[in-house]
Amino acid sequence: MSSRYRLGRLIGGLCLALLSFPAAGADAPIDLDGVREEHAMIPMRDGARLSAYLYFPPGEGPWPVLFEQRYADLRGTPTRQAFARIAKAGYVVCGVNFRGAGQ
Repeated sequence: MSSRYRLGRLIGGLCLALLSFPAAGADAPIDLDGVREEHAMIPMRDGARLSAYLYFPPGEGPWPVLFEQRYADLRGTPTRQAFARIAKAGYVVCGVNFRGAGQ
């Protein structure tokens, strides 16, 4: 077996192994301490749709809204927990990805 063939098999095996694991923190069930988490797609004039995640405090509104638009991952556990802490303080949090963020 040639070294090129073995290298190809090794790289292919590593790629397969990496693709077999779910993304860390992506939609993982975490305790948000009573905060309700929702996903929405926001349509734009040109047909593009932006991904938004909303966090609602427990209880009845109305509540003030904090809006954050970013390129960073909105589904990571630290981001979700931070948004939930803000919501727990009595705010609706709306995190939206910029165009091209891929989420």
